[in-house]
Amino acid sequence: MIEYYITSISNLSCEMTEEIISNSSKFRIDKYNAINSKEVKKEILAATYLIDKHLRKYGLREKDMEYMIGKNGKPSFENHPEINFSISHSKDLVLVAFSDIEVGCDMQIVKNIDSNIFDKVLAIKVLPLPVGPNSKMFDFSNSTSVSFIRDRIL
Repeated sequence: MIEYYITSISNLSCEMTEEIISNSSKFRIDKYNAINSKEVKKEILAATYLIDKHLRKYGLREKDMEYMIGKNGKPSFENHPEINFSISHSKDLVLVAFSDIEVGCDMQIVKNIDSNIFDKVLAIKVLPLPVGPNSKMFDFSNSTSVSFIRDRIL
């Protein structure tokens, strides 16, 4: 099963930022501190929030995760290799996919494209993405690769 969580970095308040940092692993804090861009810092925080939200379902917390970096630079949980994840971001949206098998996700905000073209070039249905203060979960039990496309954020 693949589960997707998505949120907008515009939803992050100062209070949320402090709470996320205080509940983050050393790996995510180091990543956050190594970046100068405020936007990229927000993306890191949003992804950390979504990771923690998913892990709580299993009685785990992001702050307790130990990370390792694969040969292609993809992070994974060293202490929970059974939980696979992938992170993508575009504009102000952050998407995190989780699975019990190797998973990858990619999200691109596409503007000014006729939506009829998607039926000709994509093998999947184009799904609207929810954006708002509450992240939503999508369960695609019969799919191992899903692309999300949206022609506008709001």
